[in-house]
Amino acid sequence: MRVPKLQIFRSRPEIYKRLDEAKLIPMRLARLALLLFLGGGLPVTGSSTPQELVGNLKKAAHSEASTSQRAKEAVVEAGPAVIPYLLPLLSDDDEQIRTLAGWVVSEIKGLSDEHLDILIQAYRRGVRLVAPGIARIGSPRAVDFIVETLVSDAHTGEGLFIQGAVWQLGAKVVPGLVQ
Repeated sequence: MRVPKLQIFRSRPEIYKRLDEAKLIPMRLARLALLLFLGGGLPVTGSSTPQELVGNLKKAAHSEASTSQRAKEAVVEAGPAVIPYLLPLLSDDDEQIRTLAGWVVSEIKGLSDEHLDILIQAYRRGVRLVAPGIARIGSPRAVDFIVETLVSDAHTGEGLFIQGAVWQLGAKVVPGLVQ
């Protein structure tokens, strides 16, 4: 005679209780996923001003990695409007804030030749993460800086950011390398 599994579990209450609790976990996760999908509980980046986004980024420099990541993504997503508020963080007294700002600069769109001096100063002060941002500007001055820095930093661990920037620039660096 075959005994249904449910009767076996009911004869052992501790197993039945665990099964019952296990059903609740997926249900709770499903509710949470639905809430997140519908936007409940998530900050709406579009409602924040550029100053608020950069302020949140500055605060996130001393938070968990996931918090820093979310703050960085919100600033990157906001794009060029935050750049005037972001660039001063590259010269902040706090190294973690400078590093996080450099990380954002490495990904944000909208950098131009007018930002180049600040980015070069940041790179020279040790915020090497700005190299991809400098490369994305792509102006002759940016290319010259990347090539000069590649030659001088090529054998240091910090040269890796420049090598990535050279790869990003592609053929634009060839004339500078030939000289």
